[in-house]
Amino acid sequence: MPYGGTTGSPMRGTPSTGGSIRLRNRSYSQYSQYGRCGHEYELERVKRVPVPPAAWFMQGTAVHAAIEAFEKSGRTMSKVEAVDAYVDAWSHEQEAMFRKEPDLEKWRCLGRKRPPKDLEDRYREGHRQVVGYIDYVKDSGETIWTLPDGQPAIEVRFEIKLNGVPVIGFIDQIIEHPDLGLMVRDIKTGTKLPGNHIQLVLYKLAIKQLYGVDIAYGDYWMGKNLAPTDPQWLDNVDPAWLAEQFRQMDIAERNKVYLANPGDHCRICGVKKWCKIFSSESQNLT
Repeated sequence: MPYGGTTGSPMRGTPSTGGSIRLRNRSYSQYSQYGRCGHEYELERVKRVPVPPAAWFMQGTAVHAAIEAFEKSGRTMSKVEAVDAYVDAWSHEQEAMFRKEPDLEKWRCLGRKRPPKDLEDRYREGHRQVVGYIDYVKDSGETIWTLPDGQPAIEVRFEIKLNGVPVIGFIDQIIEHPDLGLMVRDIKTGTKLPGNHIQLVLYKLAIKQLYGVDIAYGDYWMGKNLAPTDPQWLDNVDPAWLAEQFRQMDIAERNKVYLANPGDHCRICGVKKWCKIFSSESQNLT
């Protein structure tokens, strides 16, 4: 279906090929957050309320930076050098977050753990994940695919269109598996296993549009387990359906449809302080 190719009377603000509405870049993170809770999306991305820092963001960024440096070295970087890259990235992120919120006690963390302890534990866990990743790949038989321009397929930026909606993002890795051929992989440093593989399907579509290469499988490398999930077959999701999902999300967001969806995810929500369900602070928002 072409962009805006719905029948009948379109919703107010519906994009169309003949209109002058400016296209907005979408991403998987937008799509995921919007589906999880429209009110969270509105507060964070539209009203841009202050979001407290969290140590898990530093851990994720630093681990990704170290793995990227290791892979771009052609896997010649030692464990010590990779950990140094991790420490450098952690320090940079920590400095930025303390500028944002100097009071560590106001940072987000899970359970009954206090933020200082959480910060310490996540620093150590990230260190473990970097070393564990190097141990894993050296025994896995997997290699990083080489892009047509000769660069390793690490943090591959893409910008594609799905039903006319511009979708941008970064693919953590495209690997060559010894048995399954080319696969797409996303690195996860948290403990929660993704509930679906839509993110991987989006990356599959991006690779097809960018390089004309079909990829049938993908997985998530889970830092908690120092190993990937079982390979996920990606051809069971209709690409036309996923493209339509992004088009519908784009239409709804443009029409300021932000439905709240309270649930277990509210425990770690960064904008809970401003939520109309949980906090009186929301009365201060205009």
